[in-house]
Amino acid sequence: MFTRFRKTKSRLQVSLVTTRRVAGKVTHEHVASLGSIADPASAYDRLEFWQRLHERLGRLGNRVDAADLGKVMAAVHGRVPIVTPDEQRELRLKTAEEEARLAQSLHDMHAETVTGQKGLIARAQVSVSQGEAAMVDLVQDAAKTSERAERLRRGEDVSGKISRPMTREEFMKAVGWTEADLRHSKVIQRLYELGAAEDAIRAVIDERLKQGVYRKVLRERLRSQTR
Repeated sequence: MFTRFRKTKSRLQVSLVTTRRVAGKVTHEHVASLGSIADPASAYDRLEFWQRLHERLGRLGNRVDAADLGKVMAAVHGRVPIVTPDEQRELRLKTAEEEARLAQSLHDMHAETVTGQKGLIARAQVSVSQGEAAMVDLVQDAAKTSERAERLRRGEDVSGKISRPMTREEFMKAVGWTEADLRHSKVIQRLYELGAAEDAIRAVIDERLKQGVYRKVLRERLRSQTR
């Protein structure tokens, strides 16, 4: 039994082969593949290769005795050196450094997201305060206009401006809707008219809301980069 090495363009393939005599001739019989490794190989490649090699050889215990096992491992070591303790320490150091960089990158990403969300909350709170103040003024305006309408219905001569009634689109724009919002509302209305399922309509609405949040976060980040 011996170890065979075959070189391809970028890898080294390792297999276990046995010999036997058939009709007076020596023939080679493939026993098992022992894996392949990049060529040239890094310390990482060699470490992973040897880990898999031990697993493969462990499954061949019924075909490879102790003597053959020693020969196989010596042959493989001659072509793919076992990772030394010093190399293993270096790999552990590189792994720890990489994990630290990854953890810091994830931390920074989450911190940026949290900061953006806090900004949205702060602006929402300002918007709520402004909206509540506007509501107070509008209650007063509504009372005045309702009183004026009632006096006009009674036939009184009440002065006031005359204006064309607002269309639905004009009203929605007046309260802050964009053209995209109007188009989206028409889609929702059409879905209702076609009898779409409530879950499907809710999914469309939720997706629209998520897109709006993402756009706000993106705009805020772009503003912070240009400051």
